[in-house]
Amino acid sequence: MTTKHRRITISLPPEVDAALVALSQAEDRPQAKIVTEILIEFAPMMLDMAKLHAQIKAGKKVDAKRTVQHMLGDQMAALLVEQAEMFKGKKK
Repeated sequence: MTTKHRRITISLPPEVDAALVALSQAEDRPQAKIVTEILIEFAPMMLDMAKLHAQIKAGKKVDAKRTVQHMLGDQMAALLVEQAEMFKGKKK
C-alpha cells in the first residue's frame, strides 16, 4: 500500500516498545496505526510547544506566558469534558 504521507524511522526505548506491543496485542491493531493516532492526538500540543519555544528564544516573555495559559486552559477544558462524560456514563 502506498501513501503520500511522510514516513520516518524511529528507535524505541525498550519500555516504549513493550508498551506499544502490549497495546497492539490487546487491541488487535497494528502498532503503526496506534503510533499514528497518538501523534495525531498530540499534534496541536506539539505545535503549541514549538510556538512556545520560538517565543522563549525570541525573548517574548509576555507572548510565551499567553501561550502557556492557552495550553493549560485547553488541557483543563479537555479534562473537564472527559470527567463530565465519565460521570454521565456512571449515572445510567
